[in-house]
Amino acid sequence: MSCLVEHAERCCDGVVRQERRAAGDRDRRIDRILTGRLTGVPVMLLLLVGVFWLTIVGANYPSAWLASGLLWIEDRLAQGLLAIGAADWLVDAVAHGMYRVLAWVVSVMLPPMAISSAVATMTAQNYGAGLIQRMNKCLASGIGIALVFGVSVCVYSQFLPETLTAFFTKDAAVVAMAAEYLRGYSIDCIVVSFVFCINSYFSGQGNSLFPMIHSLIATFLFRIPLSYWFSQMDSSSLFIMGFAPPISTVVSLLICIWYLRYTQRKLYLRGTMMPAMSN
Repeated sequence: MSCLVEHAERCCDGVVRQERRAAGDRDRRIDRILTGRLTGVPVMLLLLVGVFWLTIVGANYPSAWLASGLLWIEDRLAQGLLAIGAADWLVDAVAHGMYRVLAWVVSVMLPPMAISSAVATMTAQNYGAGLIQRMNKCLASGIGIALVFGVSVCVYSQFLPETLTAFFTKDAAVVAMAAEYLRGYSIDCIVVSFVFCINSYFSGQGNSLFPMIHSLIATFLFRIPLSYWFSQMDSSSLFIMGFAPPISTVVSLLICIWYLRYTQRKLYLRGTMMPAMSN
């Protein structure tokens, strides 16, 4: 076989003329640097360090910019409500309550949400092409990358939660109370890394009903009742109430794992694909 390949190469060299182009030379030089024996490994290590810096440190900058922009909108919203004669309690509830919580969640949860969207896209492409193993690897990779963000936010919130809550208010008492809540709530940043990606995994297969159902179950049967129950246990602190979101998300994760195994086993029995857990 090697003789045939060498003979074909000699024949090609004898009849084909290829003009040298500057762009082609540049590409070959880049290839030699990226794939060379001496330079390939160091370059890949530098790229890996850059990816870790981007996920752990660099991603905090756009989140901070987004939080600042959303807080600017909060001030304008409060001023607009006061301008039309809205009551103080309504301004506090809408602008400083619901909108502020929404702004915080969007600014903190944006990286896992963006990664889950990428998982949905790659899942749809590989699912349509019948590349089940690659689809499952996309899910695993998405969860791994999302965990980098989730674990970073959780660890940071355990030691310096006041620096995050101070973005939204300068009231020392509110900052302290919110910091207590954030210590418990930040665990949710880790669990949602799994849930968001698994939801996108199913959505990429055209199944968006199941993510909606288990999210409604976790919200109305666990998150809201637990938040109320924990608030009654200790009304002087928000620390215990902060555990209601991660507990409800764990429920969602358990449902997702059960349904994932159920659907994979069902497809396996039909002979259409191998179970995802073994790929």
